Amino acid sequence: MNMVDRLLKADVVNKLAERPEKKVKMERLSKLFGFDFVITLRAIDPERYADIQKMAVDFTNGSADNIDIYQMQTQTLLSGIADPDLKNKDLLEKFGAVLPGDIIRKLFLAGEIADLTAQITELNGYTTQEKADKAVKKLIRTDGEVQAMYLLFREHHLLPSAVMKLGYGERQVLYAFIHYEMEERNKKVSSALSD
Repeated sequence: MNMVDRLLKADVVNKLAERPEKKVKMERLSKLFGFDFVITLRAIDPERYADIQKMAVDFTNGSADNIDIYQMQTQTLLSGIADPDLKNKDLLEKFGAVLPGDIIRKLFLAGEIADLTAQITELNGYTTQEKADKAVKKLIRTDGEVQAMYLLFREHHLLPSAVMKLGYGERQVLYAFIHYEMEERNKKVSSALSD
């Protein structure tokens, strides 16, 4: 059975209508208010997510010159926090807020805003920076070519893009040089440890 047949037989409409959710207990706010302050995060509609990104980026002369991170985070939280409803009129009044974004500023610390934004981003299918960093570190440890480029960058300030622009033969010679350099360093370290 191919994928089209599977999709035609699946309960596509109901399954796609469900957006991933996650409950997060806010420890600081739980202590402060004396009750479990639990937020329900939900993935954001893709079109809304794109609108949030456009709203936060200043396009001048056809290029992204300025990104308003706080604006992007605030709009992500307003769209991605399912409970409590931060747009609730009574809640706005209770916090003395004119706009829903004002509640976010009053309620959460900067680190909490960034953390909640990252969690909503992950619910939307994006990889977190932590996961990306782990993947890059694993790649550096296991892929010889990437390892060589990393050392060329770290030790000789050669950007990977500059290395990749070299011809195949020239790049192979450069990799051989860096491997030789690593072997020589390992010999020195081994020699120093045995003394």
